[in-house]
Amino acid sequence: MPAAPALPPERYVPVPFTLQTPGAEPFHPTDVAPELGDLTGIRGPLPGGHLEFTLPEPAQILVGFFPNSRRTPAASPPKDEWNPVLFNAKIAQPDLRDFSSMTVYAHELPAGRNDLDFGKGAYVVLGFVKQNTRLEPRMMASPGGRASLDWLFE
Repeated sequence: MPAAPALPPERYVPVPFTLQTPGAEPFHPTDVAPELGDLTGIRGPLPGGHLEFTLPEPAQILVGFFPNSRRTPAASPPKDEWNPVLFNAKIAQPDLRDFSSMTVYAHELPAGRNDLDFGKGAYVVLGFVKQNTRLEPRMMASPGGRASLDWLFE
């Protein structure tokens, strides 16, 4: 018996932010994952870099870290407190299409001014969500592929 189709994840509730980093700009991530549809992300000078912003309340930041490309080194979360949320995620932003899939990580941040340093690798901030948001890790499907291994057991 075929498995029932999975319902799309609920959209995350965004937390607004004020950006202080020169050269970085807000954007709306498209075609990454349905739950990110209402978020505002930050794209900055690639590769890597320093990011400053202010949050009105405690939140979780969602950051996509890209693997090695011809132009940029691999990036990885700066600390152990980062939790993977989306694997094999892709982004449809024109200036980020040169990158293959990314892994999206979440990290809790306090209210007020925050200062993060992502080193020299390529990354993109996909947005900020309420601190109490339950983020279930999942694998994104490749175009034409399947998002899970359930098909092995059908």
